[in-house]
Amino acid sequence: MDFGKLGLWPGGFLKIFAESQFGPGVNRNTGAITAVNTNALFPVPNDEITTLSSVQFTQFFTEWFGVYGGKLVTLTDTQGDTNEFAGGRGQTQFMNQNLAFNPVILQTIPYSTLGGGLVFLLPQQRGSVTFSVLGPSGTAEKFGDAFDDGQAYAMETRIKTDFFGLPGHQLLGATGNTKDFTSLNQDPRLLLAQIVAPGLFPVGQQSGSWSVYYDFDQYVYTEPGPEDRGVGLFGRLGFADDDTNPVERFYSIGVGGKGVIPGRGRDSFGAAFYYIELTDQFQGILRSLDDSYGGEIYYNFELTPWLHFTPDLQVFSPSLDLDDTTVVTGLRLMANF
Repeated sequence: MDFGKLGLWPGGFLKIFAESQFGPGVNRNTGAITAVNTNALFPVPNDEITTLSSVQFTQFFTEWFGVYGGKLVTLTDTQGDTNEFAGGRGQTQFMNQNLAFNPVILQTIPYSTLGGGLVFLLPQQRGSVTFSVLGPSGTAEKFGDAFDDGQAYAMETRIKTDFFGLPGHQLLGATGNTKDFTSLNQDPRLLLAQIVAPGLFPVGQQSGSWSVYYDFDQYVYTEPGPEDRGVGLFGRLGFADDDTNPVERFYSIGVGGKGVIPGRGRDSFGAAFYYIELTDQFQGILRSLDDSYGGEIYYNFELTPWLHFTPDLQVFSPSLDLDDTTVVTGLRLMANF
């Protein structure tokens, strides 16, 4: 809702977002610690549920400054880790979680939680800066108790670039969380005992965790026309607290494009590779786990202006050493009305 267009006051916006999940999906069956189907994670992984994930109010006081608050979906409302060729919720581009957003942020920033923040728009629409204070343990199905155990902080800067006269973006973000986490830097027998007999043995805790991440997208060829059509490169880097976060480092690189095939101006495609480096402490606790790497390719066909069909192929080495190389094929149909 745009309050200015409703004749109430300028600069006010209200977004309400509800979502449902049906069916178990395949994420538990691949041997990977991250999801091959990003959209199946929301609103709650592996649970059939309908919930109100976001009720967000935003008020701009000038053309370049505003505030927002409410129940926020951090993947889109605050910490989107936006990328021209590899972003979103796995609905239109890559399906694999590692190519939709950076996995190093998962330990510190909940998907849906209470919170608020500031947004600054750079001059001449050159980018934005956001800063958020969030409940560190919020969930999509609950509205209360989000700040009972501390706070989470997130800051992200995204800037438009025009290297070589072609469009692109540079993004830098950081997150922090003040709640207590189970420390990975302790005798692994204590953590395994906690799984077998919760509460029987004291487990070491560490206050706070953090992550920093970077991503870029850059066109290397564009078609003439009013919309960005062409081929480009993208990549991500991520680093996290190795005492609390199972993922210590993350890297990805890929190529994406849209509208380059004659007569198929609304089609899009992508191919990418990623590498997840687990912390030594986490691998020491669960010795059957190892670093994971893999790749994905997709082609998004526009069947009609409102209907898109996407074949998808993923090949990866899962974190679970007991599993061989895994191949996941997928078909996605998306309708926009």
